[in-house]
Amino acid sequence: MIVIKSISISVSVLFSALVLSFACISCGSHNQKKDSEKSACPQLDSLITYLDSLEPDGDTLFLSKRQFSSYEYRSAMVHQNDSTYSAEDPTTYSEALFSLEPDIINNQYVKGLALMHNAVTIYDFVYDAYSSSCELSEHPDSLSAEDYLSVSEPYALIRQSLSDYGIRKVAFDTYDAYRALDGDTTKLKHFFDMTYKYQETSAILPRAATPEMLKEYNERFDDWYYDSLSCAEADTIRILRHQIQEQKGKLPYDHIAPLGTRIWSETDIDKRAALALEYIHWMKQDGLEILGDIMESGVYTKYLLEIWYTWRAICQYSNYSVSSSGFIPNRYYSKMKVKCANTILRHIQETDDLMAKCLLDELLMYPILNRLGSMFGNEAYSMIVDLSSAGFLPYHILSQR
Repeated sequence: MIVIKSISISVSVLFSALVLSFACISCGSHNQKKDSEKSACPQLDSLITYLDSLEPDGDTLFLSKRQFSSYEYRSAMVHQNDSTYSAEDPTTYSEALFSLEPDIINNQYVKGLALMHNAVTIYDFVYDAYSSSCELSEHPDSLSAEDYLSVSEPYALIRQSLSDYGIRKVAFDTYDAYRALDGDTTKLKHFFDMTYKYQETSAILPRAATPEMLKEYNERFDDWYYDSLSCAEADTIRILRHQIQEQKGKLPYDHIAPLGTRIWSETDIDKRAALALEYIHWMKQDGLEILGDIMESGVYTKYLLEIWYTWRAICQYSNYSVSSSGFIPNRYYSKMKVKCANTILRHIQETDDLMAKCLLDELLMYPILNRLGSMFGNEAYSMIVDLSSAGFLPYHILSQR
């Protein structure tokens, strides 16, 4: 079932959380000397001592042939004048939809997941086009043509990606209702009626995990996911980081560097992932490269959903914009979601891992970044605050608590 999430966070709570987030992420002065640093925060001193003690396990190890990061999209920024740039997402709509890697068996389970993912993604892009048109009324020069679902053959795309007649017809009708709006508010009711029907129809599509599996997943999640044996180092760093946030401490750049070296030499994929998910709170761009390397490698880790979720939020926050009128390369993010889905599918076909099926179900059901998904901007804004202050919980787990 497609879910449109509403964000209701008070201004005071959100502002306080963001202040704490900035306090943690700040890297301090590059020129500070280690031997002259003194802190009024004992937890910061403990973290500095701990990070300085980390040693690489070996040489730098790249998991993939290239590190998939946001940098490739900087080349798509088109210079317009002395101070203005426009951006385009070179990812096609077809690339954002489900595609299988050659070594994965295309059985009925996989075909059902492809249908579900494509139905959710097409809905998201149509609704995001509507959100963009709403934003245009406030900022007419801020959005590019691609924000209006400017695919040259939308009907062909829907026909090719949705094999089920029922959901395909609803997708056609919803797209037609969106196109018919054209500023006519009297047609809004019909558009919303069609989006509701789309959601109802998608609710009966195949899922990666059954309700019984998701029930067991919810019961076992904490022990399975946060098991301290996965990476004791990451647990130590996480605890100290949250304590430092409360004291508004700042970690100097020189002291975080050993952690980056330690991560690049780590051969255990779960440990590498857990450490990288802490590292990125201080070193965003380096962290994006490490998370990108893991996603692009095709190597399975139970942290893959959190990696994609965190990478997308911080990529949007750091390299583009958290504004509701800013550039959001959602097709690019969806393409990487499909890459991660292939990795989990490969693992499932090799192991029949119940928990991995539930992670895959979570991943495929995540919507694109909502342009109007936060009180102060797009959805990435609230995601960054949550990741820094409360940490990550998958949507299904969060909805059960």
